[in-house]
Amino acid sequence: MSNLRELSSKRITKKIPFMGEHVMIRKLTVKEVMRVQKAAQRLQQLNQKIAEKAAKDSEEGVEGETETEEETNEAFSVLQEIIAIGVEGGDELEEEDFHNFPMDELAKLSDEVMQFSGMGGNQGN
Repeated sequence: MSNLRELSSKRITKKIPFMGEHVMIRKLTVKEVMRVQKAAQRLQQLNQKIAEKAAKDSEEGVEGETETEEETNEAFSVLQEIIAIGVEGGDELEEEDFHNFPMDELAKLSDEVMQFSGMGGNQGN
């Protein structure tokens, strides 16, 4: 039988399919979840700012892009952070490595980590 302190360093993992292979994801710690939430909050604030600008432009009859490069980069940064801390070997990837994956596959992988860690619609096992 383990005591609580010993269990605090234990990491729970799960094998999931990814691009025709399998990778190991792990439940994020409270500290890591807070880090991800902080990054997601930055993205949410940026989205709000962009939505406000789009609404103002719409009222003035100005057409503009709804998604900016800054927003895209911030969203991709959050996705990278989730994968880097939640997928075995993810912390070894360089930014260029992330660019070599299909975007939808990275998004699904990130969602799996979030759900497994108790964040998102389908709570972790």
